[in-house]
Amino acid sequence: MPILRTQRRGEAAGPDRRFRSVIAVPLMLSSGEVFGVLGALHPLPRRGGSEELDRLDQLGRLVANEFEHTELIVQLRREHELAERRRRISEGLQESIELLDSGISLSELLGTVAGNATAALGAGAVGIYFLSDDGGSLHLAASAGLDAALAARLAWPIGLGPTGAALAQHDCFLASCDETVDELASQRQPDDELLLAASALAARFGFELAVPVLYGGSAVGSISFWYETSPEPLRDHLVLGRSLADQVGLALAHHRLQQQAAMLAGQTERNRLARDLHDGATQTLFAASLLADTLPAILAPDPAQASEAAQEIGRLCRGSLIEMRSLLLELRSESLEGMSLAEILSQLCAAFEARSMIQATLQAQAPPPVAVAVKRAVFRVAQEALGNIVKHARATEATVTMAPYGGGGLVLTISDNGRGFDPPSIRPGHWGLKLMQERASDIGARLEVSSRPGGGATVQLQWDGPEGPAATDHHRDGGAAFRLPG
Repeated sequence: MPILRTQRRGEAAGPDRRFRSVIAVPLMLSSGEVFGVLGALHPLPRRGGSEELDRLDQLGRLVANEFEHTELIVQLRREHELAERRRRISEGLQESIELLDSGISLSELLGTVAGNATAALGAGAVGIYFLSDDGGSLHLAASAGLDAALAARLAWPIGLGPTGAALAQHDCFLASCDETVDELASQRQPDDELLLAASALAARFGFELAVPVLYGGSAVGSISFWYETSPEPLRDHLVLGRSLADQVGLALAHHRLQQQAAMLAGQTERNRLARDLHDGATQTLFAASLLADTLPAILAPDPAQASEAAQEIGRLCRGSLIEMRSLLLELRSESLEGMSLAEILSQLCAAFEARSMIQATLQAQAPPPVAVAVKRAVFRVAQEALGNIVKHARATEATVTMAPYGGGGLVLTISDNGRGFDPPSIRPGHWGLKLMQERASDIGARLEVSSRPGGGATVQLQWDGPEGPAATDHHRDGGAAFRLPG
């Protein structure tokens, strides 16, 4: 409530002796919180009427309302900025997920995240750090807003500076850049590279905020944000910084899963090639070596038999050579670029004949030029189908045909005269059939396998071309048509 006070003669009511009376009213928010006082000084003693006090009280209320309105505007502006930054981080996360699916490298993805971070948090520069291989220091993996030469010198020991402290203690740290320089100067020589780099940062920025990057419950790195002035409000920057650190952790997890998948795929492929070498070329060469060992014993008493053995050795060696070329074609898939589909299938059929002693007939009409991915899929389907004939069909003949189809597509058919099979008897998830289905699905093609007991089997791949309906269906439902008709 308003207060009137009159000073006695000789007392001062204000900063000097010119004022003898003071009237004061509290400045109060609508919540009841007092945040200040509005006072009126008068040179003469006054009793103060209620009208004067009421006017001053009304003026105090107007000041309080204006102050509260201003504070509300500031709060709304702050909340709007926070919402905008969160939106940018959300968009950055969506972009990161899309980039992960695109197969982009980890360094390129981190560079994109760092660039998004400067806009999202209003930082002048951003650095993303990961632990070195020996675990003794943090090295810059990506940055934005930093000179490349300066960034290359920023290798932080664990626990040193906000960057090292964030990783060591699994917590966020904010410090002035001058404090970091002082900390380094107390431990290092004046010409130390890290000290010089930190000094260069301090000349440009005032504060550094560091947030730990977590992966699998462990801190594996830090993100540092540099600002000219202290980031305000700090709580909002911490929340957003942790969100960006989660993006980096997600990117790292995805990268490591890709590495593990590649290692597993490589090991699986090496095992398959080793098995093929053992079942094919190794056994063929072993048989050729046995025949070669018997040649001296039969050469004198039976020249005709020795001649047949020599011819058989030649046939076996030629077959092994063809099969080895086929395996090398698998190992060096870039070779597919320089070969036509007809040449690829011809080489595959020659290796099949040499390995199995089953006659293979190739009838190939060249389709229009196709992408390497299509060549690879056709090669794998034909390879798996011929392999199944060797393993299961007990056939004496196999036929491979290829013909153009539609507007730029092709049809591949592999059939045999073997014992066939009853489609319902095939167990679900049969790896050979599943592999062919996946290869067809990769290019949006349709795969059909038909057979009956005693009637052989037929595998047909139909690809309508890059713009055909099969490709459209593939993108719509994620798979190729696959059935085992009776």
